[in-house]
Amino acid sequence: TVIIYPILLPDRIELLVGLPTGLKQVSVPVGAETVTQEVREFRRMLEKRTTREYLPHAQKIYDWLIRPIEPDLAASPIDTLIFVPDGALRTVPMAALHDGKQFLIAKYAVGITPSLNLTDPRPINREDMKVLAVGVTEAVQGFPALPNVSEELQELHKLLGSTNLVDRQFLTANFEKELKEKQFSIVHVASHGEFSNDVDNTFLLTFDDKISLDRLNQMVGVFRFRDDPLELLTLSACDTAAGDDRAALGLAGMAIKA
Repeated sequence: TVIIYPILLPDRIELLVGLPTGLKQVSVPVGAETVTQEVREFRRMLEKRTTREYLPHAQKIYDWLIRPIEPDLAASPIDTLIFVPDGALRTVPMAALHDGKQFLIAKYAVGITPSLNLTDPRPINREDMKVLAVGVTEAVQGFPALPNVSEELQELHKLLGSTNLVDRQFLTANFEKELKEKQFSIVHVASHGEFSNDVDNTFLLTFDDKISLDRLNQMVGVFRFRDDPLELLTLSACDTAAGDDRAALGLAGMAIKA
């Protein structure tokens, strides 16, 4: 595994790379403003699902972040890259960077973490794994119906034997009760969400209510007093990954804090 910290500075990118042989520092002469504009365009084009207009942006960012360290990656038996992204880089998938021939994910497993000291890198114990999968498929509280959520939750049940709460079962009180009374290692939420750097405008939608970030923090936080903590919290829906640069960190921060 190699850890990559890209640090955006006004006149350059500093890449701090944790290699098996030690820490290496590489400077790339591209300023933060240029990087941010390129990342914004990359994000915008990625959301145009009918075209491949994102590719030039994916290649340019690859040239800045990966190309300078390719010889180091090639010199060791590396199969995983872990990114600790900075600024606007938090808003795009590193897996979609492209070297001109293939995507980064075709060459390496790719992970993201807000900070290495906050993350327990041990794998989940799959034998004792218990999964809670919840979601809203219908139009509720002025939000439109979500396509494919039903299939998503059914697949989780088939693959992992998840306990599912869907639509009228996914009430805030039911969700809280399940989290308090049962021992889950994975919680998967497929619902509408809004995430911004304003905590009052940040919430997840249940069938009957909106769960604020603070409330979600409290619900998930009960796991920290248990022998087996919550290993994975997945938020899967429209806008759960959208927002500004701070929104992604706020969401990760909420999970880390809990």
